[in-house]
Amino acid sequence: MDAAKLASIKPGVTTLSDLESTFGQPYSKSLDTSGKIVAMWIYVHAQSSGFGTDLKQQQLSVLIGTNNVVEKFTLVDTVDKPK
Repeated sequence: MDAAKLASIKPGVTTLSDLESTFGQPYSKSLDTSGKIVAMWIYVHAQSSGFGTDLKQQQLSVLIGTNNVVEKFTLVDTVDKPK
C-alpha cells in the first residue's frame, strides 16, 4: 500500500467514502456488536525468484464509527520468503 495513501487516513476526519475512493471497495465489511463497521482491505504481491516465490501481504483494518468516520485503523505487513 502506498505510504501517502495510508497517511491520508485521519481518525475523526476520514470517512468510509473517502477510504473507498482511495483504496477501492473493501475486501470485507462487517458490523461489530456496537453497530460500528469494520472494513478490511487486503493486498497480496507475489514475486518469483530463482529460489521460489516471495509473498508479501498487507492487511488494512479500519473501525468506522456509526457516523461513518474512521475511529482507528491498523496495518499488518507479512512477508513470506522461501526457505
